[in-house]
Amino acid sequence: MSEPSDIATLTAYLQVLGQLNLHLSEQVQAQTAEVQALRDEVARSEEHTSELQSHHDLVCRLLLEK
Repeated sequence: MSEPSDIATLTAYLQVLGQLNLHLSEQVQAQTAEVQALRDEVARSEEHTSELQSHHDLVCRLLLEK
């Protein structure tokens, strides 16, 4: 059977590991949100670029510029 000091040490280590796990989990969630925001931004940029490059929109823009 374990001695009380061993159990106390193990408990302390488990608490530290739990806090570390929580901290890492929060970091992963924040980075996931950042990645998703960047993906959304790229998707909007690609949509905008494709709209600008379409023949119909190009003709409309040229007509509006005159």
